[in-house]
Amino acid sequence: MNRHRASRFKRAIVELRFWLDEHRPLLVTLFLLAACTIALAMIATRDRDQPAIGEDAIVVRFGTTPDLEGDDPHVLVRMKDGSILHLDASRRELLYCRRGSRIRVVRQGGQVYVASAGCAPRAP
Repeated sequence: MNRHRASRFKRAIVELRFWLDEHRPLLVTLFLLAACTIALAMIATRDRDQPAIGEDAIVVRFGTTPDLEGDDPHVLVRMKDGSILHLDASRRELLYCRRGSRIRVVRQGGQVYVASAGCAPRAP
């Protein structure tokens, strides 16, 4: 009885090795794909635990980038420290914006993005 189990176990090991040898390129590709997905997820979420700080900036210029669904708007802004940043934004965020107007941006870790209020008129 034990001899029969041992031979089945050896046969299963041989079949597994044969299968692994035959499918090695696929397994390597799947492993690399999983590793890249995990790395991208870690990079994308690394600044999420940083506090979000709202700042005012000045609109320097507007532009668009062609996309399949239409043009994606973006804006160049001058920060208080003098640096100029290129930020993607939605049309709703840029609704009241003009060249030279103040725009609200949010800095969170290393990321800077247009706040949802954008250039919305501020209460006095």
